[in-house]
Amino acid sequence: MDAMTMEKVLALIVFALFAGTLVVLVLPKIGKALGARETKQREDLSAAEKAAEEASKKLAEYETQLADAKQQAAKIRSEAEVAAEARGVEMQAAAEHDVEQMRHRFSRDVDTAREGAVAALYTRAADVATAVAAKILENELTANDQQILVSESLAQLQKSAN
Repeated sequence: MDAMTMEKVLALIVFALFAGTLVVLVLPKIGKALGARETKQREDLSAAEKAAEEASKKLAEYETQLADAKQQAAKIRSEAEVAAEARGVEMQAAAEHDVEQMRHRFSRDVDTAREGAVAALYTRAADVATAVAAKILENELTANDQQILVSESLAQLQKSAN
């Protein structure tokens, strides 16, 4: 065999030993590392799917809670509107009652003032009539004197009324 063929055979033997060593020593480690990587990826994918599922459940819960909160807010707003309207009606009724009481009080005050004025007028008329009667009783009057006394009394009554 010639030297070149020998080199080729020797290179082939070295290559075969190197490939065998790779297959026996390195390839199992690479396979193991790839298997671990695949297992890790599967676990991560499973965890991600679980997290997505939990997130979907949480989202559904939050949406339900939000819908409930919106319903409660609408109910509270509706109740507040009803209460405000009822309060407005109560306030209006109270105001009308107060106005009616003021009218009655005013009417009583007017009646009292009128009664007082009428009483004062009667008292004054009685005083004038008493004065006229006293004058009549003091002297005997003629028809002309009586006419003058009545005119004076009426004039005096008109003055006191003003």
